[in-house]
Amino acid sequence: MDKKLTRTKIGVIALVLVAVSSAIVLIYIPARYHPTYAIQAERLTEKPDTYFYLDNPDVYISQAISNPQELVTLNSFDDTQIDELVEEHNTSNIQVNDSYYQIGFVYGDNFPSMTEYYLYWISLVALPLSIVAIIVLILFKVIRQISARNFKKRKPEVES
Repeated sequence: MDKKLTRTKIGVIALVLVAVSSAIVLIYIPARYHPTYAIQAERLTEKPDTYFYLDNPDVYISQAISNPQELVTLNSFDDTQIDELVEEHNTSNIQVNDSYYQIGFVYGDNFPSMTEYYLYWISLVALPLSIVAIIVLILFKVIRQISARNFKKRKPEVES
């Protein structure tokens, strides 16, 4: 019976390792591979034909016009309203104070390698399966111990 308990413990430990490593993969891959959003301002030397005046630029636009030609990274285009303003005015040319800029949008998406992609999907299946297997192993162990106690209680004592 000692060997069975040892095998059960080894099985639970192995399944816990599978569950933990699967959870790590399921957190790591989406955190590493996510879309990238950026804006860039290019200073215009001449007044464009179409533009709109931006009297109160947000922090991202301010950073972009302070550092023309450099990308300003955003978490999402929801962080700024410039994309909506460009669509509304049908031009990406803006005037801030007495200067004119053309605003560019960059959307980049990086993807995991095929190995990481498969590892993600395997982990997506392995995590719930390993959790269920851990629960089943623990339940069988508890049931086995309860049965062993009940068997000992029912066993009549042999008189000598």
